[in-house]
Amino acid sequence: MKQHVFLCMLMVSLAFYGCSKDSVPTETPLVPGTSTIITGTVKDSSGNPIDSAAIKVKYFFTAVAKQKAKTDPCSLVSFTASRITNGVQLNWSTDYESSTYRWDIERSVWLDMGFVKIGEIAAAGTTSSTVNYIYIDSTTASDTSYYFRLCLIDVSGAKYYYGPVWLGGPIPIPHDAFYPARPCPFYLNTSFYYSLAGSSQTSLLIKQNDKTVKTLVNQTSVAGSYLIAWNGLNDSSITLASGYFVSELTLARHDSTFKYTKPVFINIIDSSSTRVNACSDAQGAFTISDLPIDSLFNMTDAMGTDLGNVKVCDSVTVYAVKNGYTANKVTFVLGKNTTSTIDFILR
Repeated sequence: MKQHVFLCMLMVSLAFYGCSKDSVPTETPLVPGTSTIITGTVKDSSGNPIDSAAIKVKYFFTAVAKQKAKTDPCSLVSFTASRITNGVQLNWSTDYESSTYRWDIERSVWLDMGFVKIGEIAAAGTTSSTVNYIYIDSTTASDTSYYFRLCLIDVSGAKYYYGPVWLGGPIPIPHDAFYPARPCPFYLNTSFYYSLAGSSQTSLLIKQNDKTVKTLVNQTSVAGSYLIAWNGLNDSSITLASGYFVSELTLARHDSTFKYTKPVFINIIDSSSTRVNACSDAQGAFTISDLPIDSLFNMTDAMGTDLGNVKVCDSVTVYAVKNGYTANKVTFVLGKNTTSTIDFILR
């Protein structure tokens, strides 16, 4: 029953045919780039510019992926969904629980994305007896197919996911949408999900500083839902260095073009990782302009366990590194749509 994030090595596309009528995207396409910028200089103790110093950035997340398998705080023995007169009834049972705190109930019309919390129930805490739970969702439509999953939160705040279970109904009509990579940050493999309301000329690109490093899709696609897996290689089949990139989906249909962008962290497992963002120029100056403040990611641990969504906080640590000098660093809080300046002195 436990949900895992499966690592796909091949590109997979899942097409569910529906209405071919064009539609306006249900989410607002994002404009590439950011107006939050860090600028600065790197100098020696005498005030002379130090060129070619590496500028590294360490990001802080609202949660950190654990680097070892977690022990489940319960044994889930059943989880079912059934329609009743006033909605959907969910039933699940555990035969033991240890330091459990709360069950969050989540729902989506998609198998592996778009889950939102619809309710919660207090967990049993610590017990070796069978516990039966019931939750009634009265906000469902009788003619719609749904997926439900459970998020168990223990007393330490750790999250454990179970499911999903499917409740039948007609196949949902696809709409224009682009979802963040999952998992992200990722190590070795991730997947992108998008759907089309109608036939479109579709491109899915991975970019860094507005330069395309990987073309995942460039073709005409019919209406439907798609899952595209990626192993972190560029167009020359070379593994990209750890860092922050942008995934860009472009849909061209008749005389309309829709563009969506989502942040992607490559080969970063948790917030202990850093990346080389830039190098200072001949005057020791540097600029960092691709700061993904408040970006949402789906985190996993080293065993592939889904740890839920986390957000990149607005705190960062910036390092200046140069061979022969002692590295210097500054940790500070960034503001949205602001420019911050750091002047490093290396000795």
